[in-house]
Amino acid sequence: MPASTAIKTSKSPTATQVAAEILARQGGPMRVAELTRAVVKSGRVTRLKGKTPQATVAADIYVAAKAGRIFKRVDRGVVDLLDRV
Repeated sequence: MPASTAIKTSKSPTATQVAAEILARQGGPMRVAELTRAVVKSGRVTRLKGKTPQATVAADIYVAAKAGRIFKRVDRGVVDLLDRV
């Protein structure tokens, strides 16, 4: 199959995946505002094309924290990785 017709198989990571990687590298809790800026700045999440990408990422993080997945809210506006808390 020619390279120009090859099907792209790798998917863009989700905002929560990128946020988890950033938190893991950080080594401790982060403010959600800082974390969302870092996720958007990374440019790795291709679905963030709207007018308010930081609000979208923050909502994803809060939903995951509330459901007990990936993140744990440790203070108002501050999250950490669930397995580290």
